Amino acid sequence: MAGSSALGRLFAAHAELAGMEARRAASEVARSAALFVAALALLGGALFLLPALLVLVLANWMPAWVAALLVVVVVLVGAALVAWIGWRQLRRPKLAAIRLALKEDRSWIVDLMHSLRRSDR
Repeated sequence: MAGSSALGRLFAAHAELAGMEARRAASEVARSAALFVAALALLGGALFLLPALLVLVLANWMPAWVAALLVVVVVLVGAALVAWIGWRQLRRPKLAAIRLALKEDRSWIVDLMHSLRRSDR
């Protein structure tokens, strides 16, 4: 009986230690995630200021409104290009493969249901 009590205490201590380790690991992950979010915010700020810097540099050789218009057009063309590439990658081939897999799954389920109904008779 004393052995089972000691074994129970050992298991309880082990569970407590595992919980402490899990809390410490979760705390480290949360701290790392917060730093990553802060880095993304700084990167977003830098990307926000980059077009303004480009406008200021181009304004040395052309009127500021032309420089701003040029930067906006370049950014819009770049965004359209990225969107077009993403749309092309999303289209048909992957959807067709998913549709085929769903049809195969449906036929498998129908066959399984028929065989189960036959076995009930």
